[in-house]
Amino acid sequence: MSNIPKGPAEAALAIADIQNQIFSLIEKSDSARCARVCRRWKESALDHVWNSMNSLIPLVQLLAPLNLVSLPAGLRKTLQFSRHLRAKDWENFMPYAERVKHLDMFLPETPISLDSSIFFELA
Repeated sequence: MSNIPKGPAEAALAIADIQNQIFSLIEKSDSARCARVCRRWKESALDHVWNSMNSLIPLVQLLAPLNLVSLPAGLRKTLQFSRHLRAKDWENFMPYAERVKHLDMFLPETPISLDSSIFFELA
Protein backbone atom coordinates (compact mmCIF):
# COMPACT_ATOMS: atom_id res chain seq x y z
CA MET A 1 0.00 0.00 0.00
CA SER A 2 1.40 3.38 -1.04
CA ASN A 3 1.32 6.66 0.91
CA ILE A 4 0.91 8.63 -2.33
CA PRO A 5 -2.58 10.16 -2.60
CA LYS A 6 -4.62 8.60 -5.40
CA GLY A 7 -6.85 11.54 -6.27
CA PRO A 8 -7.54 15.21 -5.52
CA ALA A 9 -9.83 14.51 -2.54
CA GLU A 10 -7.31 12.15 -0.95
CA ALA A 11 -4.51 14.65 -1.66
CA ALA A 12 -6.51 17.44 -0.01
CA LEU A 13 -7.23 15.30 3.05
CA ALA A 14 -3.49 14.61 3.40
CA ILE A 15 -2.79 18.32 3.99
CA ALA A 16 -2.07 18.94 7.70
CA ASP A 17 -3.96 22.27 7.80
CA ILE A 18 -7.09 20.64 6.42
CA GLN A 19 -6.78 17.77 8.89
CA ASN A 20 -6.39 20.25 11.76
CA GLN A 21 -9.51 22.11 10.63
CA ILE A 22 -11.49 18.87 10.51
CA PHE A 23 -10.30 17.81 13.96
CA SER A 24 -11.19 21.21 15.41
CA LEU A 25 -14.82 20.52 14.44
CA ILE A 26 -15.21 17.07 15.97
CA GLU A 27 -15.11 15.62 19.50
CA LYS A 28 -11.85 14.31 20.96
CA SER A 29 -13.34 10.82 21.10
CA ASP A 30 -13.91 10.94 17.33
CA SER A 31 -10.35 12.17 16.79
CA ALA A 32 -9.09 9.24 18.88
CA ARG A 33 -11.02 6.85 16.62
CA CYS A 34 -9.47 8.48 13.55
CA ALA A 35 -6.00 8.03 15.05
CA ARG A 36 -6.66 4.32 15.52
CA VAL A 37 -8.02 3.61 12.03
CA CYS A 38 -6.15 5.94 9.66
CA ARG A 39 -2.34 6.04 9.52
CA ARG A 40 -2.36 9.20 7.44
CA TRP A 41 -4.42 11.07 10.06
CA LYS A 42 -2.86 9.53 13.15
CA GLU A 43 -0.45 12.36 14.06
CA SER A 44 -2.93 15.20 13.50
CA ALA A 45 -5.66 13.30 15.33
CA LEU A 46 -3.45 12.57 18.34
CA ASP A 47 -2.36 16.22 18.45
CA HIS A 48 -6.02 17.20 18.71
CA VAL A 49 -6.79 14.62 21.40
CA TRP A 50 -3.86 15.58 23.65
CA ASN A 51 -3.50 19.31 22.88
CA SER A 52 -5.57 20.59 25.79
CA MET A 53 -6.15 18.68 29.03
CA ASN A 54 -8.28 19.60 32.04
CA SER A 55 -6.76 16.94 34.30
CA LEU A 56 -3.46 15.18 34.91
CA ILE A 57 -5.21 11.82 35.25
CA PRO A 58 -5.13 10.81 31.54
CA LEU A 59 -1.40 11.57 31.42
CA VAL A 60 -0.64 9.74 34.66
CA GLN A 61 -2.59 6.71 33.41
CA LEU A 62 -0.09 6.39 30.56
CA LEU A 63 2.69 5.63 33.04
CA ALA A 64 1.22 2.72 34.99
CA PRO A 65 -2.15 1.27 35.98
CA LEU A 66 -3.97 3.19 38.71
CA ASN A 67 -5.90 1.88 41.69
CA LEU A 68 -8.85 3.74 43.17
CA VAL A 69 -8.46 4.00 46.95
CA SER A 70 -11.05 5.33 49.43
CA LEU A 71 -9.73 7.64 52.11
CA PRO A 72 -10.62 6.81 55.72
CA ALA A 73 -13.26 9.53 55.91
CA GLY A 74 -14.97 7.89 52.94
CA LEU A 75 -15.76 11.24 51.38
CA ARG A 76 -12.96 11.28 48.85
CA LYS A 77 -11.19 8.76 46.69
CA THR A 78 -7.65 8.93 45.39
CA LEU A 79 -5.79 7.28 42.57
CA GLN A 80 -2.49 5.53 43.26
CA PHE A 81 -0.06 3.70 40.99
CA SER A 82 -0.59 -0.04 41.20
CA ARG A 83 3.19 -0.57 40.91
CA HIS A 84 6.46 1.36 40.85
CA LEU A 85 7.37 3.11 37.61
CA ARG A 86 9.86 1.55 35.18
CA ALA A 87 12.05 3.17 32.52
CA LYS A 88 9.80 1.65 29.80
CA ASP A 89 6.82 3.53 31.27
CA TRP A 90 8.46 6.85 30.41
CA GLU A 91 9.03 5.68 26.83
CA ASN A 92 5.27 5.12 26.49
CA PHE A 93 4.45 8.41 28.23
CA MET A 94 6.64 10.90 26.36
CA PRO A 95 5.12 10.74 22.84
CA TYR A 96 1.74 11.72 24.29
CA ALA A 97 2.91 14.16 26.96
CA GLU A 98 4.85 16.13 24.34
CA ARG A 99 1.56 16.82 22.55
CA VAL A 100 0.00 18.62 25.56
CA LYS A 101 0.14 22.37 25.01
CA HIS A 102 -2.45 23.49 27.58
CA LEU A 103 -3.16 22.01 31.01
CA ASP A 104 -6.05 23.56 32.96
CA MET A 105 -5.78 22.74 36.65
CA PHE A 106 -8.24 25.34 37.95
CA LEU A 107 -11.29 23.16 38.14
CA PRO A 108 -13.64 22.73 41.10
CA GLU A 109 -12.89 19.99 43.62
CA THR A 110 -13.74 16.53 42.36
CA PRO A 111 -14.47 13.42 44.42
CA ILE A 112 -11.43 11.65 42.87
CA SER A 113 -7.91 13.06 43.03
CA LEU A 114 -4.34 11.95 42.51
CA ASP A 115 -2.76 10.62 45.69
CA SER A 116 0.41 12.36 46.90
CA SER A 117 2.27 9.06 46.41
CA ILE A 118 1.97 9.61 42.63
CA PHE A 119 3.87 12.89 42.89
CA PHE A 120 6.57 11.26 45.05
CA GLU A 121 6.93 8.52 42.43
CA LEU A 122 7.18 11.11 39.66
CA ALA A 123 9.87 13.04 41.52
